[in-house]
Amino acid sequence: ALLPDGPHRGRVALPALPRPWDTLVATVAVEPVGNDEPRFVVSAGDRSTSGAFDPGARGRRTLDLTPLGDALVPGAVLTFALEGARFAAPTVELAVFANPTRTPRRLLVLAPHPDDAEIAA
Repeated sequence: ALLPDGPHRGRVALPALPRPWDTLVATVAVEPVGNDEPRFVVSAGDRSTSGAFDPGARGRRTLDLTPLGDALVPGAVLTFALEGARFAAPTVELAVFANPTRTPRRLLVLAPHPDDAEIAA
């Protein structure tokens, strides 16, 4: 559960993560506030990652926490800060992914847009 520090800030303690992992994402529910471009900053320890939501962002949005790297240890406090948006629900869903090792087998990448498939490949 997200511990709110107001409508635009919150924090959550990171649980133990399965090892090994390559990607950690957090899903939060947001709603717009004003006409500013909605932005977010997530920090853990001395590391942070930031980005922007689509204008008028409303609903569930997924944030890539992987850039926080070594700061993502069990018990670390993740601090979420929003600008131009607020939390619509006091929850954060965390998902961890382990990328499979490359094998000589073929791999099909499905994506909603060709550029997305190219980036994924």
